[in-house]
Amino acid sequence: MNKIKFNNSIILDKAFKIAVESGFDNISVRNVAKAVGCSTTPIYTAYNNIENLIIATKSKAFEVIEELVTYKYTDIEFLNLGVGKLVFASKYPKLYKELFIDHPDDEFEKRLRRVYLNFLNKDLIAKYMTQSEIEPLLTKMWIVTHGIASMICSKSIKDYKVEDFIIMLAEMGEQLIFSILIMNGNISEYREEFKKRGYKRIGHEFNWNIWILGEKK
Repeated sequence: MNKIKFNNSIILDKAFKIAVESGFDNISVRNVAKAVGCSTTPIYTAYNNIENLIIATKSKAFEVIEELVTYKYTDIEFLNLGVGKLVFASKYPKLYKELFIDHPDDEFEKRLRRVYLNFLNKDLIAKYMTQSEIEPLLTKMWIVTHGIASMICSKSIKDYKVEDFIIMLAEMGEQLIFSILIMNGNISEYREEFKKRGYKRIGHEFNWNIWILGEKK
């Protein structure tokens, strides 16, 4: 039993690597078997068919993006969610393109949105915003983040580094947050508690290379 689990892990890792390098369409029993260095039999034994392996590979991709969007880059969780998505687009451009541009998966995006909402409801902004304010705020950031992530994947703007896009997103995110807090009259209380907690805003000096270059510690 342990041997089968171990083989499953190797097969999944190789399938994920293929998806990262050339997309889900290139995940085939033959290609995965070649990457693992085995016959096609273990692939069928572990996953029964290629469809199951692709589903498992997408689940692994979800785990990767979930880890990135829930990482504490800054003290503002709302910004961390957007930053994580940009880091994912930077590290896995082909995968981002597959999942969010070329072949968007509605269920994948719904699952990710649930992660976003659960995280936001634990953030300081949830204390000073209603759910009816948080949900459209998330939608606005989702749209902005997707636009920037698409530019990162296509490398359509040569004069900017990924770090520049992240700073840009953080600045726009703060503006969205503050505009709602100003309108609902909670901006002063939010700022006061933000400072009391010892939180800090995002800064240009942050070492984004820890994630962008895959040097997570």
